[in-house]
Amino acid sequence: MSNEADNTPIQNAIAAACSTDLPEAIKIMATNNDVDTDTLEEELRQQVKFMEMVWVDAKAGGQLYKTMYSGVTYEQIISAGRPGTHAEVLAVNEVIKALKEAGKFHSAEDLKKISVMAKEGDLNLARCVHCFYLLQGVKTVGFD
Repeated sequence: MSNEADNTPIQNAIAAACSTDLPEAIKIMATNNDVDTDTLEEELRQQVKFMEMVWVDAKAGGQLYKTMYSGVTYEQIISAGRPGTHAEVLAVNEVIKALKEAGKFHSAEDLKKISVMAKEGDLNLARCVHCFYLLQGVKTVGFD
């Protein structure tokens, strides 16, 4: 997650995620660069592993991102940071867990049941390139 105006990393991002199927289950998380992405729910973890491979390749000077992502620049890949660690992904992951516990999440199609908003202070944050692809189907609140 980065500030598009000057490409500086967002340090204090928080995100809230919820589902209409679980109105009481609003999950608020902060970006955590040390998160073990192996603990993410399977629907997110599969994609994160692929994105990490592309990100590591780009950091090493590789060009895989040009083949795998449409219209994404090197700067966007690198400034996005490690895939799966941003607040909105972590918050959505917690809602997925709650939906599964309630028997209301069965496949990636159920991501459409989830809404998320990421902020730093008063600023609504747009998704980085990783979160854009990772959270396909999740509604972003604040950018309609």
